[in-house]
Amino acid sequence: MFVTLLTRIFKRQINAFKQQIGLSIGLSTSGTSTNVISALEYSKEIGAFTVLISGSNIGVNNKIDLHVRIPSIETPVIQTVTQMIYHSSCEHI
Repeated sequence: MFVTLLTRIFKRQINAFKQQIGLSIGLSTSGTSTNVISALEYSKEIGAFTVLISGSNIGVNNKIDLHVRIPSIETPVIQTVTQMIYHSSCEHI
């Protein structure tokens, strides 16, 4: 049961704010985190533009509007570049 709750945790947060969401950004080093992907897929269902930021070791996910792949398989590099991307993005929004 606990694992099931974790896979839905971000989806539940999206649901709570679904009337106000126009953009949903998911961060996943591997690009395969079930809870992140589930939340992005749900965001897409409710009409939000979806962005996934991940490492380069994952294929295309057609359910995501924009997939930003960091060209690395090294976790520290992916996480550092991810921070730079989302902080810069938030600064401009």
